[in-house]
Amino acid sequence: MGPLGDGGVTPSPPAAFAAAGEGELPSPPAAPASAGEGVLPSPLAAPESAGEGELPSPPPSPAAAGEGELRSPPAAPVSAGEGELPSPPAAPAAAGEGVLPSPPAAPVSAGEGELPLPPAAPVSAGEGELPSPPAAPVSAGEGELRSPPAAPVSAGEGVLRSTPAAPASAGEGAGRVAAFGGVVAALAVGIALRVAPVLSADFPLTDGGLFLIMIEAVRAAHLALPATVHYNGMDLPFTYPPLGFYLAAGLAELTGASPIDLLRFIPLAVSLVALLAFAWAARRATTSRIAAAIAIWLFALAPGAYVPFLMGGGLTRGLGFLFAIVALDQAYAMYRTRSRAAVALCAVMSGLTLLSHPSVAWFLAFSAGAIFLAFGRNGAGLARSIAVGIGALAIASPWIGVAIWQNGPGAFLAAFQKGSFLLGTASSAATLESVATTVFLLALLLGCLALATSGRRGLFALGWIGLILVLAPRELARASIIPMSLAAGELAAAGISWIRPWRTAAPGVGGWGRWRRWVGPALAASAFLALWPVTVVLLTDRDGFVALSPPERAAMAWASQSTPSSSRFLIITGRPWPRDRVSEWFPVLAGRVSAVTPQGTEWTSDGRFARLSDANALAQACAVNDATCLDRWREETGIGVDYVYLARDGSRRCCPALEGSLRADHRYRAVFNEPTAVVFARADAR
Repeated sequence: MGPLGDGGVTPSPPAAFAAAGEGELPSPPAAPASAGEGVLPSPLAAPESAGEGELPSPPPSPAAAGEGELRSPPAAPVSAGEGELPSPPAAPAAAGEGVLPSPPAAPVSAGEGELPLPPAAPVSAGEGELPSPPAAPVSAGEGELRSPPAAPVSAGEGVLRSTPAAPASAGEGAGRVAAFGGVVAALAVGIALRVAPVLSADFPLTDGGLFLIMIEAVRAAHLALPATVHYNGMDLPFTYPPLGFYLAAGLAELTGASPIDLLRFIPLAVSLVALLAFAWAARRATTSRIAAAIAIWLFALAPGAYVPFLMGGGLTRGLGFLFAIVALDQAYAMYRTRSRAAVALCAVMSGLTLLSHPSVAWFLAFSAGAIFLAFGRNGAGLARSIAVGIGALAIASPWIGVAIWQNGPGAFLAAFQKGSFLLGTASSAATLESVATTVFLLALLLGCLALATSGRRGLFALGWIGLILVLAPRELARASIIPMSLAAGELAAAGISWIRPWRTAAPGVGGWGRWRRWVGPALAASAFLALWPVTVVLLTDRDGFVALSPPERAAMAWASQSTPSSSRFLIITGRPWPRDRVSEWFPVLAGRVSAVTPQGTEWTSDGRFARLSDANALAQACAVNDATCLDRWREETGIGVDYVYLARDGSRRCCPALEGSLRADHRYRAVFNEPTAVVFARADAR
């Protein structure tokens, strides 16, 4: 539109100008850039330049106006009669002749006749040019004010700045401090519980006799991988994951430390690091700080989280447990954050787990699979899982290749079958009972996988524990402490949030929205009840968690010095073989055969492990019987012995009834009698 309307009528100027005398220009509604003499800049949009003495064209896209009528103003003016100008803004600054006065500076609220707050600082305009208009005004009807843009981020002169975000409440800060203090206290208590039993003994706790022989075998082979190890009168294949033995042998060579002392302090150091690793992982795996703190407390206090790993056997199982915790944490991280560093670290930790302990490596494998089903079930997650598997196998491949070349693949298959209900049952002879058991276990496995796939923490924990039960029952009393601790933390945190809903619940949330929080934790509680025997073991079991005392070692030294080297002993302690420190250490310290010690035979494929395990269980049952029990044992097993060694355990005095019966039986005679042990020789002994 040109400077003049049809019929030579001059168009109306923009609204909200101040009243002006004849021949004077009114004040504009916004602070424009300087303009040339007698030239009026438009407050809203840049029109075509106007000639001298001509008025510039009005703002673009105003509401439709009739000929000679005022166009819609950009700000809310007071209604004016036809041909009249609206009320001027309050207190305009004085201006020189022919120069437009400056507008008032950004009033917040505009009263009647006042200019509204400008939406943003205009860009300076050259002579005769107009500043750029405000961005994206709201459409307005005829004669109505267009809305200014809301809440600009950058604030120029005369523009209100955005309000800063509200700081965290004092209560939230106090909660963080309390949670942090709780974690620190849990770590301190957990460290004390782990350090005290090790420092109070001068010998490895519980087991470790076989591992001492394997460390010495590595040293004798000058750090090469031996093909076999001689233990308890048998040459056993050295296919056990060797990382722990190489660590101890290397430290012994470098520092001159005794392997006996290394079997004490390496498990302790590893267990302390595992406590810290779990604390780090729990914060990522739980939904709140309070849940993480409670999970860490349970892990710090529960004997199942440290007793099996402080023993001499913790040299391998403790290392595997530590690496598995870190690997599982990184598996969760790589699916949730898609971090390449997490993929690499997960692969390294998985490979080190495989080099440390076979059962823990198997536990890690199916646990990582469950995490994939819950949180990484997509193409990218599958690719990361494959990369981790390839990396782990690459790290462990030198040992796997040498071990298979030396002893064949049967040793690996035999070990895995002994650690799993499902694999062991599926590989047994096909009978109606075994087929039914396999079908049941498969159904249970699918149910556990379905729970884990849900991705909800309560259901996932329940499915995870079920997978441990089906696939790795030997690790149930050890590895299940991880999901149980996490589930307990979530359950307790849910209870706290129910008691104090203002901490966690959004205002107005009630009914099913509040009850729904309890579904997952309630299922986790159901897992605690269903697995109550395992829970009791995890929380209370310290049975056999002591080292061989000097008198016990003296009794074994007597056997070494006072019996023929070919002698065979039946060791009766009344304990199951995994916690029977006397049965495991006797072949090492006495140098004689313990007839029913099964340690080390897990890696044989000729059935020795099953035969010795069953014979050991039958023999320990005789601890509460008389001499006729030993006769039945001999007939059922066909195993001949020269001596019967009764261990007088201070915590459970073995075996008064059997001892009295043997003393009265003319076929036996006591040849050693001390407070820690009594040894009977058979009349037909060699």
